[in-house]
Amino acid sequence: MGSRLAIAAAAAAYLFHSERISNHDDPALLAALRSAVADDAVPAEVRIMMQMAEQKLAR
Repeated sequence: MGSRLAIAAAAAAYLFHSERISNHDDPALLAALRSAVADDAVPAEVRIMMQMAEQKLAR
């Protein structure tokens, strides 16, 4: 769950503040976001936020 929280924090920083708090490159960050979005253990609201960050990053 710790890695999911870290990805959620990175997603929120990017989505809401356009700030990168991760040193991952775009392909690695996209892969992490996609993996977390597919994880049913992550609350739905957090998955939606991560999906929005994924879409913003993919543009």
